[in-house]
Amino acid sequence: MAAKLIKDHLMTEDEWRKLGIQQSVGWVHYDIFKPEPNVLLFRRKRTDI
Repeated sequence: MAAKLIKDHLMTEDEWRKLGIQQSVGWVHYDIFKPEPNVLLFRRKRTDI
């Protein structure tokens, strides 16, 4: 999977879902972790506060 990752831009939800990543709605790929580009960083707004 790491070979398929797009390392030069943040992925849209459609792009990361096509890689097989499954999460609830609302998550956004927000950063590229330079030391380990195979680590994807996601975030979403809290809905419990």
